[in-house]
Amino acid sequence: MSFEELQAHFQTHSRIRDTQAHSEKVHSVDWSCDGRKLASGSYDKTVCILSMDRDRLSKDFTCRGHQGTVDTLCWHQTYPELLATASGDKTVRVWDARSQKCQACVSTKGENINISWSPDGMTIAVGNKEDLVSFIDVRKFQIIRDEQFKFEVNEISWSNDNKQFFLTSGQGQIHILSYPSMEPIRVLDAHPAHCICIKFSPTGDLFAVGSADALVSIWDTQDLVCLRTLSRLDWPVRTISFSHDGRLLASASEDLYIDIADTESGAQVTHIPVEAPVFSVAWHPKRHLLAYACDDKDSARDGSSRSGNKDTGLIKAFCCLPTYQYHAQIVATMGVRGLKTFIETQCGDCLVKEDLHNCVLLIDGWNLLYYLYNTSKGSNPAFGGEYDKFEKTVKEFFGTLTACAITPFVLIDGSYDESGWKFDTQMKRLKEKMHNALQLSPTTQGKARLLPLLAEMVFVSVLKELSVPFSQTEFEADETLAALALRVNGYVLSNDSDFFVFGVKCVPLSTLEMDIKTRTSNDVRKSYTYLESRVYRPEKFLKKFGLTPNHFPLISALLGNDYVSRNEFQKLFSQIHLPVSKQTKKNFGQRKIHGLLEWLRNKTVDGAIERVFMTMQKKQHDRCQKLLQGNSLAYNLPTHIRMPELFQPHEQQITESPITIMTSLGNPVPLWFLDRLRDRVLLSEVINVLCRRQLFLKPIIESKYLEPVHHTAHPILNAIVNILVSLDGGGLEPLAVYGRVKVGPHSNVFRKLPFAPFKLDSSLPRLSSLEALPSKDGQSILEKVLKCEDPPPIHLPEDLTLYFLVLGFWAKTESESKPTPSHLLSILMGVTIMYVIESRCGFKDRNIKRIMTLHDGSALPVPEKLHRDLNALIDSVPQTECIVAKTKLVRFFSLSEQVRASDRYYDKDIIHALSAFQVCLLYTHILNTILGSPYKLPPISCLYQGILLYTLTTELQLKRDPLAYCTGLLQDAPTLSAVFAGLLNVLRDLLPVGFLDSHVPVTVYRRPRRPRKKAAGDKSSLEHENEETSLKETVVTIKANCDLSNRFASLELVDA
Repeated sequence: MSFEELQAHFQTHSRIRDTQAHSEKVHSVDWSCDGRKLASGSYDKTVCILSMDRDRLSKDFTCRGHQGTVDTLCWHQTYPELLATASGDKTVRVWDARSQKCQACVSTKGENINISWSPDGMTIAVGNKEDLVSFIDVRKFQIIRDEQFKFEVNEISWSNDNKQFFLTSGQGQIHILSYPSMEPIRVLDAHPAHCICIKFSPTGDLFAVGSADALVSIWDTQDLVCLRTLSRLDWPVRTISFSHDGRLLASASEDLYIDIADTESGAQVTHIPVEAPVFSVAWHPKRHLLAYACDDKDSARDGSSRSGNKDTGLIKAFCCLPTYQYHAQIVATMGVRGLKTFIETQCGDCLVKEDLHNCVLLIDGWNLLYYLYNTSKGSNPAFGGEYDKFEKTVKEFFGTLTACAITPFVLIDGSYDESGWKFDTQMKRLKEKMHNALQLSPTTQGKARLLPLLAEMVFVSVLKELSVPFSQTEFEADETLAALALRVNGYVLSNDSDFFVFGVKCVPLSTLEMDIKTRTSNDVRKSYTYLESRVYRPEKFLKKFGLTPNHFPLISALLGNDYVSRNEFQKLFSQIHLPVSKQTKKNFGQRKIHGLLEWLRNKTVDGAIERVFMTMQKKQHDRCQKLLQGNSLAYNLPTHIRMPELFQPHEQQITESPITIMTSLGNPVPLWFLDRLRDRVLLSEVINVLCRRQLFLKPIIESKYLEPVHHTAHPILNAIVNILVSLDGGGLEPLAVYGRVKVGPHSNVFRKLPFAPFKLDSSLPRLSSLEALPSKDGQSILEKVLKCEDPPPIHLPEDLTLYFLVLGFWAKTESESKPTPSHLLSILMGVTIMYVIESRCGFKDRNIKRIMTLHDGSALPVPEKLHRDLNALIDSVPQTECIVAKTKLVRFFSLSEQVRASDRYYDKDIIHALSAFQVCLLYTHILNTILGSPYKLPPISCLYQGILLYTLTTELQLKRDPLAYCTGLLQDAPTLSAVFAGLLNVLRDLLPVGFLDSHVPVTVYRRPRRPRKKAAGDKSSLEHENEETSLKETVVTIKANCDLSNRFASLELVDA
């Protein structure tokens, strides 16, 4: 969201609500790390805990115990139930919000005025009026260290990485000390007056300081330089707070408003009017909700009673409605933002209704991929991807096109643009994806969408299976797709508004009706099927506003696109009339588009550019001219394009123009290598490494508290980099790696990794020697990289071998994402269910009612002879066994109502580990393709189903013997049991010895019952005690032979 959109959104979507919490004025407010609770400390010596429910604050309970005013408080950084409060009564108290009790009380040496909880949660620092800072060990609740300072200490804080300790002083300085040694590192002269408060952004890259000179300074954490200052307040700045995304900074003083600033530019987004000085502000950790506390409007300075003031003890909440709570979906955010919506709502006559039948449809591949996934029902991205459902959606889409005699051609983007102009846009989108990945849960997946990591592989495999013609360009495909549409007079199917600027016939995906309709032709009196659509006609658009095709690039640049920032020509829009209509009066972006088009009416391109220069300073003219020229070149369509075989019979006069791609060292990339990658649609990752020396680690759903899952696949990535960028004289060329970086216990940023993680491996081949590499040598290299140098004989179907090799590699990694036996057994059961029962045997029904009608309840006969060959054994599984097994297994395809309704029952650590397995699969697929595909690609849609693996893993984690439980699920199907046993034997040979026997069941906490109070002399209670004692001496054993279908038959009570 741009600055203007954010500003307009706050002006029209904000409100303020009051909540009565105390009987006297509130000194401090703070949110818990999960955002579900708000704590406030007051002059009335109490602490109030409020809960957040449906955008409303409600008072839960009041904590009493302090003998003085509660001046400051803070929550545990990662555990949302622990709260620390500091008071003038020389004590620090730690409260448990769950039990509503004080857990500990620590006496200090003075009247406390500030407090901070370390990011690792192990230490609390508290400062008093005598400039003494005490450090409290949370495990023992004892003071372990006192630091006396010779200067006035106003506020204290840890850096997000827990390695530095910051203090603001009365001399206008910021003192930085190393932690835990507390050795001075640096002193920053920040302000000419007292530095009062300091706060770090959640991303960790910025910190802000409020001063008595009424200024707020924003600093870079790494370089320790002041980036900008805010000077809109007139009184000393008492309190500051960063929003959850680090985009906004709230600051308050004795001025009668709270300033909300954009941290990137320092400009004011909005201001919140107040009626009294503000003591404390705190942004919600997950949304744009600001809690703040003010002084009493008519408070007496002599400490007299304030109970008569109706505003005493209020907590106020400034809420921006949750439209901006999550980043926008990635779908349809490319090109000129808002232009597609403007044409659909304001220029309906430019979208002409047409019937698509017996025509050529040129499809923007990745745009269609995102659209189909985000519009498919029940995709559940919070569980890592249901690739079987996505595959079905893609097949239905292309089946509908075939039924209407529509010939599709899919063109897919390759690497990012060669010029590097769109790098900032790329990073912004990757940051949005990372944010969505960390926010994903069962309750938020409808808003924060994310494409699963392996969806591209599934999409391409469907295209190959259906024989849909497709190709991949070396770089972005928009220009080639537009040029191809003009050459063959075809339609472009895409939601990207760039195609409106290219001036081609475009069918927006949102206007394509997928319901097949039938019509009778008047000429031949035969019926035909068609799809209804609305086609964008550029000539109608130009005629409506009196423009020429040469205006299109200028319109795109002035409005802002992937190449030019939307704020670049802001001064122009302040000087032109922006029309207001019923459709656009609440949307500033739509008014900008309408106003610009009217302003350009009947103006030449050169005349319009001269008028643009008149609104800018002379020193900005050169930069402006370069931007306009570069943007114009970006929309120049190529004159020579590689014609697909689909169109070559109709284009005999066009010669194919081979494209030479140079590496960063100036060497051409071999054409045979590009063709190999293009067939697997892997140009993006490889060309970025070869030509731009950049590697982008794609965001995937994972836990923000654990290390990034891409670390698990480091040996595979190291092999890929060695093959692609090894130098002739030895060594590796420097490579910039961008990915998620953990900067605090729960703070993550997407940026360049601060270290070079790859090492030279001279045993790996170079790119020039791969063309003639034998298949066996390629297999040996893969097995070595996957830590399986001496593999046992693997008797598996060809499309399962690589899948099992990756399972073995995953189990041998040493990281936080290492699997447990429950993870591996759930994946093995997934192979049995989806690959064997559904794919190979063809029984795909998952409706339990229909399955039960097919099952007659009789026991199945044991086959006289089972095949030794696993492939033949899979083919011999009878349909009756699939039906019997599905009666027990189909329940794992659905989630419990508890998990769907509340994130409390959602275990993201399981998803984190399974995401690491997906990452290993992706990079193994890339390495396998670079080596010439010595192993067959696994059918991902028949092997990986997120909900199935999640429910199986959660079930197996609770079992004492998960392997016996899996065997029991298949015991009524003897052939399937033999298949599972064969797959298990193969997996055991690839795992470390005894790995599957290292299972530790997860204990489920259950709240103990309270003992009943016994009356004195009650004989029945004494008899009950004797019965309990005798039961404690009873031993519980498990029968050797029992009916597993009866859950009570396996227990037997034996007297000790």
